[in-house]
Amino acid sequence: VNDTFTTPEDVAAGSSAVALIDANFEPGGGVPSFTLPNAWQIIDLKTTAAGGTNTYPSDGDAANWKALGYDTASSTIPGWRAGTLPAQGGVVNAFPGGLAATLTGIVPGGPNTVNTYLFRNVFTMTAAQAAHPSWTLNMVADDGCIVYINGVERFRMNYPAATAVNPDAMVGGTGGNEDAYTANQVNLTGAFVPGQNVIAIELHQNDSGSSDAGLDLQMTPADPNITGGFSGVDDPFFATALPNNSNQSH
Repeated sequence: VNDTFTTPEDVAAGSSAVALIDANFEPGGGVPSFTLPNAWQIIDLKTTAAGGTNTYPSDGDAANWKALGYDTASSTIPGWRAGTLPAQGGVVNAFPGGLAATLTGIVPGGPNTVNTYLFRNVFTMTAAQAAHPSWTLNMVADDGCIVYINGVERFRMNYPAATAVNPDAMVGGTGGNEDAYTANQVNLTGAFVPGQNVIAIELHQNDSGSSDAGLDLQMTPADPNITGGFSGVDDPFFATALPNNSNQSH
């Protein structure tokens, strides 16, 4: 596509530069639309010190909690509830002000009584959506998480490969970025099927004294052939020798 933009030059801007153009490329025509329903099942797993068992729940048929057919009503660990994202315990800076704290176990001064939170979302895809390979997972994970699709691990965010995977495990380090969302481009070829699918996420704290925990996920199809965009700014350095020229970043 050859798009041409015309915009007036040298608009009075006082003491700051004027952003003339800020453009992002639209996905190509072959990218299907998809919206992940914001309907989650959530459970808070108590630490061993708080009476937990350091095990993951299964159901009455021994199905794993990450499986599509998992039945929360017969869970070996009770406490599953319906919820939405974003979800937080304490206050996560990236989330809207006034958001209720629905994740439990945060103890001021520590030690916290919950270290791991499990999330499940069952949704339906068309054949075109399921076949699409490239996806953007726009996330906040405070502090670290593992993402499973139809029972298979597909992505980690701030969860080191060397760290054990169990409810008492902590991701360590400085914790996840709670101030902003991170757009992760992920190849999910073969991850989905036409019809029902399940995405399951386990969220872990980085230490037992963490003052908050939180998760949000927006999952959208990405165009693997188009990235980025550009911005044009008029006279970014003010009073330069070329005031009629635009500075562009790509």
